[in-house]
Amino acid sequence: MLWDNRRAIRRQLEAELQGRQGQERLLTLQAEFPALKGLDDWSTVFCHLLDRSVPGHVKDQILGALIFVAQEDRDSGWNTVLTLAFWPTLESIQWQKRGWDPDAEGLWHNLYWQFLEVVHGIDVVRRPDKIAGRVFNTTVHNLHEHYRHKWDRGGGEVNLGNEAYTALADQLVGEDTTQVESRADLALLIRALKRLRDRGILSRTEFRLFWAVDIGGQSVVEFASRRGLAYHAVKKTRQRALRKIRRHWKKDKFL
Repeated sequence: MLWDNRRAIRRQLEAELQGRQGQERLLTLQAEFPALKGLDDWSTVFCHLLDRSVPGHVKDQILGALIFVAQEDRDSGWNTVLTLAFWPTLESIQWQKRGWDPDAEGLWHNLYWQFLEVVHGIDVVRRPDKIAGRVFNTTVHNLHEHYRHKWDRGGGEVNLGNEAYTALADQLVGEDTTQVESRADLALLIRALKRLRDRGILSRTEFRLFWAVDIGGQSVVEFASRRGLAYHAVKKTRQRALRKIRRHWKKDKFL
């Protein structure tokens, strides 16, 4: 049901931008920001942001323009633009962190509100670079804090697996960028982990554990309980796996 609802929501947002006000917004941006000139409609803008052949600094200019105008104008209509511009980011976070909340609708709702707070608070004037990565990482961090308070109250374990995933992503996509920006980059990370497994550096248990916790979003408690394993043994196994991954990632770069 969630996926059907999201598809319907996206179609509705896209229809809004096809209207007169949506086109006026684009013309306003094109008149002020050269990076958007030549992009005839909003669908072209969003495809441009996903095109791997487009240089990163050009994407930053486009995202910076969208966020800057949305922050200055305070018209809620800009939320439609920002939501569609970052739609792949939202879907990626929803999938990666699905283990944080058994209620998928609730996770999407919490994620979306954290995202809106981030894009309306991020500084794109003093720091106009790596905007997509910063939005991704800050949204994940704030979402984690939201759930951490719930976990603390409920006595559950806080899943700190994202720290290791972030360290790997830093090596993969560049300094200070804590985001795997595309499925292609995620595929590269997965291939690197499989290579460690195939070379015997990671055991199959270590590989499955890292996959489930640091990529899939399970907690260590959940992983252990589902398999009838002792929590402390699984925790030590994960720590050992992280040391191996970090050591060989820095050594080999996996490029």
